[in-house]
Amino acid sequence: RLRQSLAGTRLDAGGVSFQVTVSVGVATSDDAGHVLEALMAAADVTLYQAKDAGRNRVEPHGRRTDALAA
Repeated sequence: RLRQSLAGTRLDAGGVSFQVTVSVGVATSDDAGHVLEALMAAADVTLYQAKDAGRNRVEPHGRRTDALAA
């Protein structure tokens, strides 16, 4: 919902209007382990996968879930 809400937002800065989009990489300790660095690295990898897949999307790490893939 956050991604969708931001995607519909237009901003104006210095006379230029633009639209904001958000790509998010999601990782859980179930998939990436309980070490913070490993969890952040997994989320970072999925962030770049989201951008590579077309941007403005949420990409879950590891197994896909219906709630995150929407």
